[in-house]
Amino acid sequence: MEIQQEWMEAAGTSPEVKVNETPRIPLVLKEPAGAYRIVDEFKEENISKQEDGSFRVTSDMPSGEWLYQYLLSYGDLLEVIESVSVRLEMKSRTTKMAEKYFR
Repeated sequence: MEIQQEWMEAAGTSPEVKVNETPRIPLVLKEPAGAYRIVDEFKEENISKQEDGSFRVTSDMPSGEWLYQYLLSYGDLLEVIESVSVRLEMKSRTTKMAEKYFR
């Protein structure tokens, strides 16, 4: 159990996620090819199809490392709309990833 606690602390997560630690995050899925994931992973009332064919999803998500790993798992199919801090963190992480391939 101690190893699990150390891992969770290092990952920025906690076994007990409090309500105030679950920000409501608006996302836009730009590519219809990824629509199967949002249908499987989000409640229907949190998904709306936009006029341009994209999907907007607004959902409460736990903060911390899990959030960023989850969002990154969508690759370039997804854009975080808000919050500014989450967008900036995603920008930072994807920039670091890209730098590894453009050296």
